Amino acid sequence: MRATVVHPYEPSASATIPAPNRRRPAVGPPRWVNRLVIRILRSSLHPLLGRALALVTVTGRRTGKPITVPVMYARRGEDLVVLVAHAARKRWWRNLEGSADVGVTLHGRRLGMRATVLTQDPERAEALRVYLERFPKAHGQVAATDVVVRFSPTTVHRLPATGAKRPAARSARRLAAGLIALAFGLACVSLLGPLTGGPVEYHVGETLRNQTIGLDAVSLFVIAPLALLAATLIMRGRIAGRLLTLGIGAYTAYMFVQYVVGPEYLSRPGDNQLLFPLYLALFSLGWILALAAWLSVDVEKLPATPRRNRLLGRVVLPVFAFLAFSRYLPALADAMSVHPADPGYAAGPTFFWAIALLDLGVFLPATAATCVGLARRTAWASKALYLVVGWFGLVGPAVAAMAIAMTVNHDPNATMAGAVSMTVLGLAFAALAVALYRPLLRPRPE
Repeated sequence: MRATVVHPYEPSASATIPAPNRRRPAVGPPRWVNRLVIRILRSSLHPLLGRALALVTVTGRRTGKPITVPVMYARRGEDLVVLVAHAARKRWWRNLEGSADVGVTLHGRRLGMRATVLTQDPERAEALRVYLERFPKAHGQVAATDVVVRFSPTTVHRLPATGAKRPAARSARRLAAGLIALAFGLACVSLLGPLTGGPVEYHVGETLRNQTIGLDAVSLFVIAPLALLAATLIMRGRIAGRLLTLGIGAYTAYMFVQYVVGPEYLSRPGDNQLLFPLYLALFSLGWILALAAWLSVDVEKLPATPRRNRLLGRVVLPVFAFLAFSRYLPALADAMSVHPADPGYAAGPTFFWAIALLDLGVFLPATAATCVGLARRTAWASKALYLVVGWFGLVGPAVAAMAIAMTVNHDPNATMAGAVSMTVLGLAFAALAVALYRPLLRPRPE
């Protein structure tokens, strides 16, 4: 799969084309791995690998058939530089000896390029230097017989930018349409349920019914408008819309798991099972939108704020995660006992376990991974930061609204102290999200 591993090359030496070695087996991953990588790079999932990998398609000089291989590349202006390690044990590059026209699939686009095998300094040494700057871990592993290939565009079209998205207009329209559908669906669920005293009755008791009222209120008056705002920003070409979609999609998928598995269908009256197709559509749409937004965000277009990211990863997010998830310690101790006594647990055991599974099994590890990634300055952590903080910023107010609805409706399990503490925590989560997203919402071009 990769044409990478390299020793520092001595600029004063000239490289030689290695003779083929027919006795030693080819190096590299199994063929099925290369086939999988090729499929990914040719699909809409290409952003997962496209920052480091491209596809090169050459025509076999003997067979006349196309040969496609994935390669790791470095950029040098409009050119690409590829290093073929263990070249004597590989064959595809021999179709390029001298120079040859090839096809290169880069960031989902097929380009016509001219491939040239570099054998003389200073061209080879300079190209190798560019490659090693891109892949510093390759230092100390380059051999004089490794082959360096330069790929130059043969048309006037510029190469796509690193991490380039799918055709912008089409992907933006699809993402915006999905967000509009999500907003409409959330509004329907809220208006049909207990928030308005609508026709659908949930299979839940009084406490969970009051909590659902608060949750539906947030979905109707906060999440749905935010989804429409994100759709508008996306159609205007603002990266803020895609980043907002990360949190909106995660929130929606998170909440509708609870809508489906939480009610006690056999022991309590109700008919909310009739909304299962809508629940399923919103759950699927939520994670699909979040995934599509993740793949479409170019990390290089995000604000470069390493100092802020280190502070968030080392201090702020760990504190917020502790405040959000530490409450499970006494709750789990009670729920796992022989005779649970917590009235909140007794009001809805299935809701409790569904939420605990999602919080502790999905979002706690995601938050921890984001903190580690921010501390290590990994590229993906910048996107993960917006997803995690966006989720916190929406779920926090939703939980606060649930506590407020319980208090307003004189729920037997409600306490004023609980409502106040949840409100303060929810506002803190929302304030963190606003502080993170606000610079992206300023009226300026990206």
